[in-house]
Amino acid sequence: MDNDISSTLIANRSGISEDSVKRLIRNNMGFLEDFGKVDIEVDRSMERGGPSKIYRLNIYQAWFIVSCLKNTKKAAQLKMDMTKQMIEETHNPSMG
Repeated sequence: MDNDISSTLIANRSGISEDSVKRLIRNNMGFLEDFGKVDIEVDRSMERGGPSKIYRLNIYQAWFIVSCLKNTKKAAQLKMDMTKQMIEETHNPSMG
């Protein structure tokens, strides 16, 4: 299973700050690792003032993190989008 969902993507799609998403990931690392290894890459771009970590999650880890987010309008839409994607992949496994 690919770790192709970044903490940045979750933050952007949910309207939650990236720092909050990363904190949620760090605080739940033990739970997340039940679903596989969490990849961490270092973003060395200077636009943020220095290196920062970007967490890369698989779909199950991302779903867990998204389910923990507050239900802002954007976060609720993200939960709906992910639910639809998971249903589609469950009913059409060859597409996943």
